[in-house]
Amino acid sequence: GSGGKGPRQVWGGAWPTSAGGGAASGPCRPEEVQQVLAAQGALVPQQIAQLVQQLRGLRGGRLPGSGGAAAARTWEQVARGWQLVGCAAEGRQSPEEDGDVSAQLTQLLGGDWWGTTEKWQVERDLQRSNKYAHYLYLSLHPELPAQRLQTASYGDDLPKVLMVAEKPSVAKMIAEHLSGGRMRMRRGVSRACQVYEFVAYFPPAGQKCKLMQTSVVGHVFGLDFNKEDEKGAWNNPSVLFGARVEKTIEDTTAKLKVVEHLQELSKEAEYLVLWLDCDREGENIGFEVIGICREDFPTDENIYRAQFSALTEPEMKRAINTLVRPNKYMSMAVDARQELDLKIGVSFTRLLTRNLLDNCKQKFYKDLRVISYGPCQTPTLWFCVKRHHEIQSFE
Repeated sequence: GSGGKGPRQVWGGAWPTSAGGGAASGPCRPEEVQQVLAAQGALVPQQIAQLVQQLRGLRGGRLPGSGGAAAARTWEQVARGWQLVGCAAEGRQSPEEDGDVSAQLTQLLGGDWWGTTEKWQVERDLQRSNKYAHYLYLSLHPELPAQRLQTASYGDDLPKVLMVAEKPSVAKMIAEHLSGGRMRMRRGVSRACQVYEFVAYFPPAGQKCKLMQTSVVGHVFGLDFNKEDEKGAWNNPSVLFGARVEKTIEDTTAKLKVVEHLQELSKEAEYLVLWLDCDREGENIGFEVIGICREDFPTDENIYRAQFSALTEPEMKRAINTLVRPNKYMSMAVDARQELDLKIGVSFTRLLTRNLLDNCKQKFYKDLRVISYGPCQTPTLWFCVKRHHEIQSFE
């Protein structure tokens, strides 16, 4: 958008660095599109401006209409622009020299399946796999980006729903399935967690809402001992079993500003939906998210949990239509497991290190500094050693 805080529409492609030079891949800005098209000289400035208006993400009401001779000519200009963008993205010759667009697509894609599949699905697939074919396809259907921009601007006055997944890739898939490919991506506070916006019917609200899909990057918080209670634990590791533990923000989470990201989005939202993995760990991360957003959701009335077993469109749609409440007991089980892992692991590691380190240095290697023990890692090590012995003794 043109506002200071509005999202900026970004389109990917590879652009010539200079006339006859190599191509530079990466996201391209509308201004770069304008330079490429102006350099080709195939469109007049007014036609180029029409295409660049779309790329800048102007609201749907300011895009050309769909009826009348004047609108038809305008859409022809837009379609011509998309063709040239496709050619520029791959350093190809212009469409007139390269043959019919439909024939090119059929040749590029190994068949005419693109003509019998839903338009949004074709566009999404081509956007991921073939930039040139993607832009050529848009030249046949220039209304697709217009529809996407209309969807993106529509819904500003609707109730907002914040939906949180466990990782960015899952968030993108959920948004794609629930929006039918009609969504807008914008950057949030965190550089790692994008926000996907779209309008859809939200059952708990009983109406259409603006859904904001984002994610965390695994656990937000880690567990550590209270510094005061930990004193003297080196000489007597048993004191750790009675020590208090505290939740601390993970280093990765802090660097990526995940907490600030969620807090900023929760200020806009009236509903919170947790799309974490359907296991105990996912439930625990869900309650971490609730804790971060608690200031904007003082009660659990508008907090929901999506339960799903596969990242498929039917499963996503079934999940959003059968939302449940988060299960605090599953989350508490993870809290107990984390505390046990910490106390057993640290106390036994210190005990083993104090009593066996000198002998182990003599037997193994001099630079050894710690003998580590963990409730998970030590049994796993036993499996590895047992398998090694079986391999060695096999005849």
